[in-house]
Amino acid sequence: MKHSLSRRNFLKAGLAAGAVFNILPRWVIGKEPAPNSKINVAIIGCGGRGSTSVHEAANFANANIAALCDVDSGRASGAFNAHPEAKKFSDYREMFDKMGKDIDAVFVCTPDHAHFPAAAWAMANGKHVYVEKPLARTFWETRELKRIAKKTKLITQLGNQGHAGDGWRLLRLWSKAGLLGDVEEIHHWTDRPNVFWRQGLINRPDGSQKPPSSLDWKLWLNVAPDQPYANFLAPFAWRGFQDFGTSSLGDMGCHFMDLGCSAFDLGLPSKIRGSRSEMNDFAWPEKAKVVYEFAPNKFHKKPVKLFWHDAREKPSNLKNFNQEAIDRCSNGTAVICSKRNVFCDNSYGHNIRIYPFEEFRALKMDNALPEKDFTDAGGNPHREFLSAVLEGKQPGSNIADFSADFTATVLLGLIPNFIPEKELLFDAKRGRFTNSKEANKLLNSRYAYKTEFLPSKI
Repeated sequence: MKHSLSRRNFLKAGLAAGAVFNILPRWVIGKEPAPNSKINVAIIGCGGRGSTSVHEAANFANANIAALCDVDSGRASGAFNAHPEAKKFSDYREMFDKMGKDIDAVFVCTPDHAHFPAAAWAMANGKHVYVEKPLARTFWETRELKRIAKKTKLITQLGNQGHAGDGWRLLRLWSKAGLLGDVEEIHHWTDRPNVFWRQGLINRPDGSQKPPSSLDWKLWLNVAPDQPYANFLAPFAWRGFQDFGTSSLGDMGCHFMDLGCSAFDLGLPSKIRGSRSEMNDFAWPEKAKVVYEFAPNKFHKKPVKLFWHDAREKPSNLKNFNQEAIDRCSNGTAVICSKRNVFCDNSYGHNIRIYPFEEFRALKMDNALPEKDFTDAGGNPHREFLSAVLEGKQPGSNIADFSADFTATVLLGLIPNFIPEKELLFDAKRGRFTNSKEANKLLNSRYAYKTEFLPSKI
């Protein structure tokens, strides 16, 4: 198999992506339901988080699990054993080479650094694609996936429970009804990374540990630079390291930030500023704080500031908020508005309430809350994606219209880790910072891709 493609040629070849897909059947590009309305599904990264995709696909009446792929046969053994009829692979490139005509839709459930290459490879092979959050590891990758998705017109989706739920829809409804007034600030706080993994001044692996026999370490590294294995990287804690993950912000920001970004159509930020604890060139900092600023639009006449607090740090002295309500909540959101505030104690934007809670109860008792102008979404992005493939209609969190830009917004918050305490001005139309050449360099991959893992036709 020839998989080698330079980054320059990868970009050039992308200009002709539309022509590649003209030869594919209409149902493949989402124009019509698949023959017999049965979707042949492949799951890349079927162990770990991917087990949820396996479960959802197996329980979707119109889906058939045709292929399972994982670089670690040990972690994937549960999925492999539960679906003996599915073809088994360790390398998604081999899977597409051997089964390209037998797969309709793909779930990408790998670590963050492999999201972009696997999703690009899937779309290059004419497959509808679902990608776990975050959509990509860098700003540049979000731009490329958006371009590819627009060219191919395939059905795409970001795996985001919040966007498939009702929380942001309720927040928008209350805002449109005039209950909240102008939105001024949004604060998010989380206990990550401390609870589930470590970040901070952690040294690179020294090569003293060997990967388990079930794990193909080279395939796990994918486009990332070659380096020794360590059990604190795989299978889980890679999120805290720059070559592979996107820190607590990339992990949880794609949940928390969807609430306000979707409800108020915030778009890409105009300014970003951040601070952090000490950091080396390997791990993300132990704790960070980021302030985004968004330009006015039809939902807010003045700029809106969005604050990210992680590592158990919490906001204080918020307007019209009792500090006790915030301190009791380990993962929460406070939306500060000119009339009434909104509180959410759920990472996915569920269970949102107008604050103070007594006023929310009074509004409900008086039937003063507006009736829903939307159908309950259900909160299941897997089923939403599979239904969208059958219907040939893009889901709300598709790459071209929403999730590429949303993920780009989240990931821009990582740039201040490298340039702390400086206000960075961002031109959303050009996708560039206007006051920092260093920041613009950080929009790209931050390392040279191993191009054999990138698709050769796109």
